[in-house]
Amino acid sequence: VVDSDDDDNLTYFGDPLLIIEWNETGLVQRNVQKNTVVNYIRTFQGCNPFPSDGRPPSDSLFYIVDTPNIHAQQIINNIIYGLQRTYLHRNIPSLGRVYTVVAERKNRFEATEIFPVFSLIAF
Repeated sequence: VVDSDDDDNLTYFGDPLLIIEWNETGLVQRNVQKNTVVNYIRTFQGCNPFPSDGRPPSDSLFYIVDTPNIHAQQIINNIIYGLQRTYLHRNIPSLGRVYTVVAERKNRFEATEIFPVFSLIAF
C-alpha cells in the first residue's frame, strides 16, 4: 500500500522543457526567420515536438528527452552552444530569452533562464 502523502516527497526530475520567449522586434531587426531557428533546434536527436498530441507543434516549447547516448541536459547544452555560435553577437537586438523548466517534485518546477544565448545585451 502506498501512502498518498508519500507521493509529495518523490523526486521526479522529469524530462526538461526548453522554452524560448521570442523578441519579434529583434527577429525583424536582425532579419532572422524564427522558423530557421526552430528547425535548427528540432534537428537535435531527443528534441521532440510539444505538444505531441497531433496539434501543430509550438515554436516556443521543446520537449527534450534522454537518448541512448546523450542525457537530456547535454542535448540542451548542445542546442544552446549551437545557437550561441550562430546568433550570439554584441550590441545588437536579442532574438529572445531562453529558459529550461524541470519538474523536481509533484507540483513543483524549477525554471532557469539561460544567458547569453542570442545577444550580449538585454532586449
